[in-house]
Amino acid sequence: MKPIKIFIAISLVFAVFCGLVSVDAGGPDEVGLQINGENKDIQPKILKSGETVYIPIIALTKFLYGSYADYSYAAKKIIAVNRYGSVFENKINTDVISVNGGKLKTADSSMQKSGDFYVTDEFLRIVFGIGCTYGEKTNTLYIWQTSETDTKKLPPEICDLGEAMLLRHYQPEYLERYIKYKKNNPALDYFDVVTYVNIGLDFPHYSGIITKEPKNLGSALVLCNKYSRLPADYIPEGYKKTDGRVLSLVGEAQEQFEKMRADATKVGISLYIVSGYRSYAVQEQIYNNYKKTDPNGADTYSARPGHSEHQTGLAADINAGSLSAHFEKTKEYAWLVENAHKYGFILRYPKGKEWITGYTFEPWHWRYLGAKIAQRVRELEITYDEYCAIYRVPQNARALYLSYHS
Repeated sequence: MKPIKIFIAISLVFAVFCGLVSVDAGGPDEVGLQINGENKDIQPKILKSGETVYIPIIALTKFLYGSYADYSYAAKKIIAVNRYGSVFENKINTDVISVNGGKLKTADSSMQKSGDFYVTDEFLRIVFGIGCTYGEKTNTLYIWQTSETDTKKLPPEICDLGEAMLLRHYQPEYLERYIKYKKNNPALDYFDVVTYVNIGLDFPHYSGIITKEPKNLGSALVLCNKYSRLPADYIPEGYKKTDGRVLSLVGEAQEQFEKMRADATKVGISLYIVSGYRSYAVQEQIYNNYKKTDPNGADTYSARPGHSEHQTGLAADINAGSLSAHFEKTKEYAWLVENAHKYGFILRYPKGKEWITGYTFEPWHWRYLGAKIAQRVRELEITYDEYCAIYRVPQNARALYLSYHS
């Protein structure tokens, strides 16, 4: 061996011996867990790397009474809630915890390993306010906290969070909104709380905070409501800029309407479109006219420009266009209620759901979704807004995991 290589080898051995260079002895060590003097089996295991103890936060919280944590895949951050309802956020691999608009710096960072999310013992102290310490001799993390009976003292918006986090449509990034909405509506269960917040009902209609453009423009399933806005220049395929208002629907929707009308005619039912596609400009004119004559009530029966389903070319006013026509009392309406879903149409603004849709009951307004989804919406007896909030959001990763492992 050459002299320089011998020198380097001797230097490395000396550095290791003095603690200047660490040697990887096969990865982090597994650490035991004890809570209130009782040993707990936690999976995945607590890990120790160097001087830092890393705790799998989501797995641990099932043992921490009145404390909850989850991970937002969309925002790539841990979201935790303590027993007082404070919401904490920590981006993976950073050492900053955000709470109530402020930021707290921790000694060590969180991390992700094999799909699990770990935080340090300092995170537990700051976020959950519990005592914890690592026993080097026993290689155990010790945690002290109050008893399980204290969960009875927690407000329902906190106490029930564990159940909410297992719902298929629960979205971690909305956690703070769920808690607030539950607090303001304590009679609601968390399934409805999550549904209504996903729709946006915790904000006023047309709120600039969450109003957004639909991602699936041109699809039969595009959601257009008081929280989603179509671009002013959006024109469905098959129409021209000069088509301001026509008595037809777009593509497949029109084909299915014609089929429905033909079948209805065979049994003495007459169906026809009195309002189909409307351009942004036409809807703007209609809404402004209503707003002038009825400034306080116009929003309950007329969509603001960009928020009208008619602009999608997928909605038709059938046989009527106002409550004064009493279309709901006709045999045509009764036939549609029993048969429209077979052709892919749903009653978009049903009676009793006004506070969800934002519109008064419109027995004439039918929306095309395709037969499969229309059938599902009808069976569930929900609005399309609710359907999207439950079934057309990213499925909760925790609920998905449990469904595969149950």
